[in-house]
Amino acid sequence: MASAATAIIAVGSELLTGDTANTNATWLSQQIRSLGHRVLWHLTVDDNEEQIQKALRLCQDEGMAEVFVTGGLGPTTDDITRDSVAKFLDRPLQFSEQSWHKIVELLNSRGVPIADTNKRQCYFPQGSEILTNPVGTADGFLCQKASTRYWILPGPPKEMHSLWQAFSGGRISQADDPVLCRIWHTIGYSESALGQLLESLALEGLDLAYQSHAPYVRVKAFYRQSDEPALAPKLDILHDTLQQRTFFYDTQDPLALLWSRLDGKKSQIWEGFCRGYVTNRLIQV
Repeated sequence: MASAATAIIAVGSELLTGDTANTNATWLSQQIRSLGHRVLWHLTVDDNEEQIQKALRLCQDEGMAEVFVTGGLGPTTDDITRDSVAKFLDRPLQFSEQSWHKIVELLNSRGVPIADTNKRQCYFPQGSEILTNPVGTADGFLCQKASTRYWILPGPPKEMHSLWQAFSGGRISQADDPVLCRIWHTIGYSESALGQLLESLALEGLDLAYQSHAPYVRVKAFYRQSDEPALAPKLDILHDTLQQRTFFYDTQDPLALLWSRLDGKKSQIWEGFCRGYVTNRLIQV
């Protein structure tokens, strides 16, 4: 399949207040990128029906092929993701006896009292595919509107990871023409200086991005695999320009690189600020 435009919608007031970090979006982006696709949007919305539906409509209007929605599938009154999705799809919610039996068995096995409010977690939009959650009470579901697929997943990271591995990861094909990324981890130059330097070069066709992450400034070049032969000369220019400014490339481990360059030589390491981190990492290498 071609590289699919993908968006991630995270639902939850705790994300907007800063009480909880949105690690789900980061983790999902990494999984999606490993399949050769590129996430174009991260959207975070409150536990609010209007906001959730607006985010879903926006993704559809912009032609997203895959949309992942995390959070809001719990048993309490503020968990309204399923209701919002059903209204967006214009489909009624239907009760799943299978999901209810699973919840009863799971809570009984843990010695947890069963509340009637747990039944809220057993309603799904008509025609959707239930994604059984093996580690929690909140089953996810998969539905489609026009050409967009919506993966509705629970918010707790362990449960979301489990559903990705059981369903999503195997159903989203590796892209035939994946988006590739080369990374130069430069040191000793500011982000603005690197930007000014590279803007003077003829690098059309490469989508460049800069990320300051002390002590490095990362320079990333995105491009489609099918364009790699045509872009090879420009990648060479970029590499030659950055080579003397680069400490390591792509996903190399800098400490493993340092160890290889030591090549068995006796060395002394003095650590104050790092509190033994470098020494411990080199031992692991």
